[in-house]
Amino acid sequence: MSAGKHVDIVDILEDHAWRLFEDLQSVPITRNEDFRKLKREDVEFEVITKKLQIVNEDPVYEQLNLKSSEPCILFKSAFTNNTDHPQEYSFKTERKTESVCLVCKEQGYSIGRDTELSLKIPSEIFEMKTGFKRELNFNHINENSISELLTWGVDSKIVVPANSRIDASIVIDEVNYRGSYVLSVTTNIIDVFKMLVQTGHVTKDVKAMVTVEPNAVKLVSKGICAFQFASEQKIDLIKVPMPIGAIE
Repeated sequence: MSAGKHVDIVDILEDHAWRLFEDLQSVPITRNEDFRKLKREDVEFEVITKKLQIVNEDPVYEQLNLKSSEPCILFKSAFTNNTDHPQEYSFKTERKTESVCLVCKEQGYSIGRDTELSLKIPSEIFEMKTGFKRELNFNHINENSISELLTWGVDSKIVVPANSRIDASIVIDEVNYRGSYVLSVTTNIIDVFKMLVQTGHVTKDVKAMVTVEPNAVKLVSKGICAFQFASEQKIDLIKVPMPIGAIE
């Protein structure tokens, strides 16, 4: 899958710094003759982002729908009683399932090599106790996945009637959700983006995702998301009569 549209804030800051330098060099009173022949490719920039502020808004999920739900046997055991009176057995076990969140970024931003996307998962999914943290961080520019292990367990007694067998199973419902997200973030480098707009140095990717507001700059990230996890557990008990030949 090809990478989507992404804007590198560090590139924008470097371009901004170079244009400021060119403006200074174009004015005789501020021109430095030592740098008269300096070209952009000769310059190595050091961008310090300590004072860069990035504030995430809550994501908006669109068309987040349940695509499938199907039962899955996590564990199965048979308890056989060949006696003429009921027997009690211990049914105790623990199993793990994997909850997976997949995100494909179609539009977003990076800060140099840092492409982290912080995304709060939908409330309806978080409330299902899926094992996901409330907020997930995705670090790759294109496709990302995060998985968490969820433990399921049972500790109970099973009474098997005389000359019978009980098949006990732990059954989980495995569900799949698909949808898309829109996440807006604001940053404090207003003057830089205002100058971009005023001077016409705005690329198509910047136009697609950046909005300059009076007191902030808003960048909009978009993408596709998917969630797969086990939503609930139940215990199935099936009584199986013993064949006549098996009863002594």
